Amino acid sequence: MQAVEKTVTNAKRALIHDHMDHCLDAEGSETDRAELRTIARYL
Repeated sequence: MQAVEKTVTNAKRALIHDHMDHCLDAEGSETDRAELRTIARYL
């Protein structure tokens, strides 16, 4: 069960990071991305 939960958590994190990168491509800086990734760890 723990393996499934970890896999789901990692998939959510990857999806969120991909979405942030996509949304910030045109407007965001690398600093913005790093800060959002740090915050996303708590999701």
